[in-house]
Amino acid sequence: MLSVPDTPYPIFKYEDYKTNKYGEIRLDGQSIHIPRAGRNQRLTLQLKWDTFKCLNRMGEILYEGIRPYITDSQPVDWPYVFQIYQKKPRVLDHSKYKKLLPSKIKSYLLETDLKERIKRITQLVELLQENELSDIDERFEDIVLKSLHTLSNDSVSSLSLYDALSPKVVTH
Repeated sequence: MLSVPDTPYPIFKYEDYKTNKYGEIRLDGQSIHIPRAGRNQRLTLQLKWDTFKCLNRMGEILYEGIRPYITDSQPVDWPYVFQIYQKKPRVLDHSKYKKLLPSKIKSYLLETDLKERIKRITQLVELLQENELSDIDERFEDIVLKSLHTLSNDSVSSLSLYDALSPKVVTH
């Protein structure tokens, strides 16, 4: 028998795909949402037996994941999804991720008017920079309400600072 080579030999293939109008591709019989891809965009996938990489025409990696036949679920890039919600807050009502949101966070976002929803989405975008969505859900009162208190204190202190720096208006 021949000896095994010292350097690993990567085995993969490239295939061309096109996203549908929802930014999804169909791989291994399942739809996979590619968050950073647009509608009807041509993509190249590097397929290994267990993983795949999604590349745009410039060769940038848009998404990496586990092949759908390996696991039953795909991870969700929540910070990116919430950035989309931040730009278009009404999308949340019809989003496919709405059913995946934890119940506390879903009710926190949906049971309010549009102006307040924008504020709450912005707050969650900032919180997702330091916390996972599951952590925010588990310690909802501690994390979310604490950040609300911090925001209100900041606005009060910034207003008092603004008043202190502004020129005095003299009325006669």
